[in-house]
Amino acid sequence: MIRKWICRNCNVVVNQNKTDINQFYGQYEFEELKKTVGIWTGNRTRDEQIALLDYIVDMLKEDICSGSAAKVLMSSFSSPFHQFIPYYYKDESGMKHSALSKERQCVSLGEAHIYICPWNKERIPDNLFRLKQVPFRFDNENHKSYYYTDIDLCHVYNGNHSIHIGIYLKKGEIESDVCRTELLYPHCHTDGEYWYNSHTGEKISKVADFRIAALYYVAQIRYKIKSEEI
Repeated sequence: MIRKWICRNCNVVVNQNKTDINQFYGQYEFEELKKTVGIWTGNRTRDEQIALLDYIVDMLKEDICSGSAAKVLMSSFSSPFHQFIPYYYKDESGMKHSALSKERQCVSLGEAHIYICPWNKERIPDNLFRLKQVPFRFDNENHKSYYYTDIDLCHVYNGNHSIHIGIYLKKGEIESDVCRTELLYPHCHTDGEYWYNSHTGEKISKVADFRIAALYYVAQIRYKIKSEEI
């Protein structure tokens, strides 16, 4: 028997056997965000537009970072992922470039916005009790992350459990590889479900979390407005 339900807000029937309901609602929320951005920034001064977009970016970062860490508590397993935002892009001529920098960024676990997905909740108690007693120490071989400029957010993809507890206890620092997000803006865009090459319309990859796509979308608009000549 095929189970179906209706999204009350958008009057669309969803087939449970074929649709990821989280992705479905994510698409709806992404479209609502786009409408909000359009309404809020219409007929506003440049400074007002930037202030409103700053607010949206900050709210999205708060939501993304708080929600990602708690997912594993409500499931048997929470799969982490490596790619937060694409860090390779193709320019107008089709040449491939990297947005990764050779520099490193020191990230405070007690202050920064950090997206992290602890994937095995059984590892959390021991890390919690251990790091309550000893300082957090950065391990260059285990603790892996990217810091995204302009968005000002760090994505941890390895060493998740000890870093997660460091964040919770607000102690310690990590060193992150740097992705120059602003280099991506002219060449990469998203519809909330996929990342696209802006020159060809070619799909680059599937979005791992629609909230990340929403954050990128708003930051991309903000960067364009900031870059415009006054």
